[in-house]
Amino acid sequence: MATLYRCTAPRLYPLALKLKTDQADADALLIDTFLHVWTDADGYHPTRSAALDWMVALLHQRAGLPPTAPSDEPWPELPPPDELWPAIRARLPDDEDDSRSLRWPLIIACVLGVLIGVLLSLSLLFDLRPVH
Repeated sequence: MATLYRCTAPRLYPLALKLKTDQADADALLIDTFLHVWTDADGYHPTRSAALDWMVALLHQRAGLPPTAPSDEPWPELPPPDELWPAIRARLPDDEDDSRSLRWPLIIACVLGVLIGVLLSLSLLFDLRPVH
């Protein structure tokens, strides 16, 4: 689930912000969508649609809005996961102190372009930890 989140949240969160203009509502919508993906994963049929398309439809459904036609806008590019952690680690100062537990999520949230509250909630929910 952690890998699924890392791969899809950067694509789903901007849509959640479009559907719910309030950031707190968008955060809640994203979390609710991932919970629904987790609890109803057996409802996904790969022969009917791509996983991301299914998740976008769930996001629309959870928002209470009908799905809209896909946009021709390109998705933002993210570095591959094996390059992401070194980039994050490079931003950390050498003299890490007690604030490390908050520094990591803040840097990750900045790199991924998500709110720190979303990242903290999902990291607790899915037990996300950096790979060393």
